[in-house]
Amino acid sequence: MEDIPGDSGVYMHILYRRSNPDHFWLYVGQALVLVVRILTHNDKAHRQANPSLHYHIWDSASDIESVFVILAKHHITQNASPDDRFILNFQEMWMACIFQTMTPKHLAEYLPDDISKAWAGQHLNVVPPIWQGFTDNISVLNEAIGGTEAFTTFIKSTDPAIRAWAWDLRYAFHDLRNSPNLSHRSYYFNIMLRNCNLAEEACDRRKIAYLQSVLHGELRIVMGGNDGQNAHRVSCSDFEFTISRRLQLGVKVGDEVMLQFQLTETPNPEMYATKASIRDPASRLANDGEKTVMIMNSLVDALEGVPLSETKAMPRRWYVTRQHGTSKKDVVYTTEDES
Repeated sequence: MEDIPGDSGVYMHILYRRSNPDHFWLYVGQALVLVVRILTHNDKAHRQANPSLHYHIWDSASDIESVFVILAKHHITQNASPDDRFILNFQEMWMACIFQTMTPKHLAEYLPDDISKAWAGQHLNVVPPIWQGFTDNISVLNEAIGGTEAFTTFIKSTDPAIRAWAWDLRYAFHDLRNSPNLSHRSYYFNIMLRNCNLAEEACDRRKIAYLQSVLHGELRIVMGGNDGQNAHRVSCSDFEFTISRRLQLGVKVGDEVMLQFQLTETPNPEMYATKASIRDPASRLANDGEKTVMIMNSLVDALEGVPLSETKAMPRRWYVTRQHGTSKKDVVYTTEDES
């Protein structure tokens, strides 16, 4: 490697086994001081203290060879502006795209559709370089990495070394649950709580998107009974609607009917919840009873994209919650706002 003290730049790290030089891994990186960064990489104690896919592959066999190649260099001072430093992000990203060192998910996002992605998933850049330095927000960084989808790609990788790293990471994380170190256990449960909250938010977004699709109509199956005792009904997510026999529609259990929500900007004279007041969102959705109003209020919230966390805090609302670790559901009706 050329001696370039003090220079900033972008580099490629090539790893391969002497016993099988045709099988190699590439990692693209950047540094404000290239020489210092490469010396840090070469420090095995640093690698052991900062586990990553890159370092796992490097130390996965005794005959791994390591070669650093400088792809671009600049003179950027330590007190340079963020804009000056971001040039390294763009150059690193460009090289990661050219050499296809990122995950399949990220190459699909950043490369044109007609470009062959033959090396997707074979190399070692987990996070798109374009994101480096822009944010410390954990949820944003998780999205940048690719979340569960990207990690599943590593778990199922055809490369046994990458697959081993992913499984080791998964096992190491879950081992924290029983760690004698309280801070380790707290970290585990905080992460699991965050993941549960993220999963609940994702579920809410899917539910809202599905309910909004019914504004355009969707075929549903009639349930209930044909014996005159049980009502005919159709369901949509957690919501159920009774088909009045007085309408004499001639439907029977198992029939396919078109369900479509008719949501208006002003109170609808054909509102489903007939006891809804003008303050209730349900008054704009075309059974008697106060609880029906609450259910329809929650449905209108979903149709208008209101997150479930906000709906739960509003008066005259209804929602279903599931007890952790069980399939049991609890139905909650929120009380009238006395203000």
